[in-house]
Amino acid sequence: MSDIKIDLTKKQTKTFEVYVDNEKFNVEVVLPEGFKIDEKMLNSKPKDEKTIPPIVHLPNPEPQFPQGEHGILAPMPGNIISYEKKIGEKVKTGDTVLVLEAMKMYNNLCAPCDGVIKSIPFKPGDNVKKYDTLCIVEA
Repeated sequence: MSDIKIDLTKKQTKTFEVYVDNEKFNVEVVLPEGFKIDEKMLNSKPKDEKTIPPIVHLPNPEPQFPQGEHGILAPMPGNIISYEKKIGEKVKTGDTVLVLEAMKMYNNLCAPCDGVIKSIPFKPGDNVKKYDTLCIVEA
């Protein structure tokens, strides 16, 4: 194993102004010996300098159901293949209520609680978006 030696007496440093979210930071960079900095490049700015706002993805609010009711929400966009239960039918926690096809896979969506199917707002073959309410179970 060989020893590594660093000679800090010949260091070359350069301070840069860096902006992050419109906040200025002074950053000192240690450059290797003999490294040349092209000052023209450091002081030039692009002709078409534009500020691009960040993309913000806000979470979809979870729908509010009346007390005693629970919804089965679409976990992702897809197509409803079938409803295994009908309005007025009793279900137990974990019973398959409907089948949703998403990304070429069939997903069994289950009852979140014991209760009775109160509402089925879609029909087989319908396209649904993420977080759509696919069924309401009344506990």
